[in-house]
Amino acid sequence: MLHSEVNWAGSSPVTRTGKRILVIDDNEDLLSLLELSLQGFGFKVLIAPSGQQGLAAIAAQQVDLVILDYRMPEMDGEAVAREIRRLNPQIPIIMYSAALEEIPGRVLELVDEFVSKQEPISNLLYHIPRAGLGPARPRRIAPRHPFHVPFLVLDDGLPSGVVLHGESIDLSEDGIGGTLDAQLPAGKVVRLQISLAAEAAVAARASVRYRAGARHGFKFLELTRSQLQSIRRSLSS
Repeated sequence: MLHSEVNWAGSSPVTRTGKRILVIDDNEDLLSLLELSLQGFGFKVLIAPSGQQGLAAIAAQQVDLVILDYRMPEMDGEAVAREIRRLNPQIPIIMYSAALEEIPGRVLELVDEFVSKQEPISNLLYHIPRAGLGPARPRRIAPRHPFHVPFLVLDDGLPSGVVLHGESIDLSEDGIGGTLDAQLPAGKVVRLQISLAAEAAVAARASVRYRAGARHGFKFLELTRSQLQSIRRSLSS
């Protein structure tokens, strides 16, 4: 079910910037609704009912931000996002989907924000400054590798002795991604303890790079040389 409530009284942090937003979605009713809502906040809006038409719009004119559906015929959101990253890596992308939990983990590295269609459109408006009018979330530099091990998250903001439990999906020299039994906000700094099979566990500070449902991405803030070597050996084994 799509919620369409928008608070027009100004509670959203969106400002009238004149930025050009491209919305790519095969649902034409939703396209019309988003076009009206975004124009009401002063954005210039382009709409495209397919991935191919969206890419053509990006190639033809400047686009400041893309709102992208995931489930689309012929060319899904992942394929469109990869092509956008090839054409113009700097364009922020918001993945706007009704089934965020079904999106493959590899897509998390292609987009800047995730917003559920099950939530009011006002929530989408709140994410626009985070994705397009402010600093984009950092992307990993080192390549990711599928890697499935348990890890623990220790948060100083939680009561003493409370530990969050996670299961990794991928690992790189600069971060780890996986599912967590709680939801942490992007930017939060925590302590991780990662089991590395035959290697000693790695304990390191990290920041939350993104959250999409139970999925989280963490960026290591500091690793010792021995910890980095342990990660490299684990990835090569």
